[in-house]
Amino acid sequence: MTCKKIFLISVIFFSAFSVTAQNDLSDYNYITIPNQFEFLKGKDQYQLNSLTTFLFDKHGFNAYLADDLPLYLQSNPCKGLKVDVQANESFLSTLVTIYIKDCRGNILFTSPQGRSKEKEYKRAYYAALREAFEPIKSKNVTQKEYIKTEKDKEYIDEKPVVVESIEEETTTVIPVKEVVVEEIINEEETEIIEDTSSVNWLYNYDNYNISGADNVFTLWYKNDVIGTIKPTSINNVYLVSSTQFNGTGFKSEDGFVIEKNVEGISELVTMKFQKVEK
Repeated sequence: MTCKKIFLISVIFFSAFSVTAQNDLSDYNYITIPNQFEFLKGKDQYQLNSLTTFLFDKHGFNAYLADDLPLYLQSNPCKGLKVDVQANESFLSTLVTIYIKDCRGNILFTSPQGRSKEKEYKRAYYAALREAFEPIKSKNVTQKEYIKTEKDKEYIDEKPVVVESIEEETTTVIPVKEVVVEEIINEEETEIIEDTSSVNWLYNYDNYNISGADNVFTLWYKNDVIGTIKPTSINNVYLVSSTQFNGTGFKSEDGFVIEKNVEGISELVTMKFQKVEK
């Protein structure tokens, strides 16, 4: 066999493997993100594990942080995938690579290195992670929910929540996930309230206001309700879902901070809300 033939066979085999791996990602029912990556010093440091879960869940995966994985899925590990994120620093750059593995540890996908020149760690990791995630977005993965067997029904079921998309005006049912649930909007809150004199504003940023109590907040733009701010399983981390943008929220000493995604801008945009004086 000539070298040319060997080369052609190798190319065909590699191409077939790549296509199979791409399709396999949709064949699995869920994907798990660890609570702490090895290169970090603490659980969900910089909220990087939560961000990773958010990105996978947003782009077709049924994503869970390890602590939030239901018991019936834990008993079916080979129905799911696992994520490993590795990072290192080169000269003036932070590099991040995403690996997707099956239950046996076989690597099904390796991302190109995401790169960031940001000096602050959190911003650097966020930017590099998002860049590394871009090829995963292009795969258009759609994982189907795992169908329970009779044995699985022995476990306590999570109550489903209704997820309503304001833009698409469609309703779907998904299992409860404490960290990543997009666009959960209360129907009563979406009504336009003309008289806001009785609303207790807690925080303000330009034409945006935040009201609420008991750690669950409502996001307003001028006099209109546009979304909700709900606590996640991570202390002092909130999921922001609105008709204008989605993001992550954090309480600060003198207010509330929202980091949101804006199309066309690679980095997160920060909104710093100030406490409203009583």
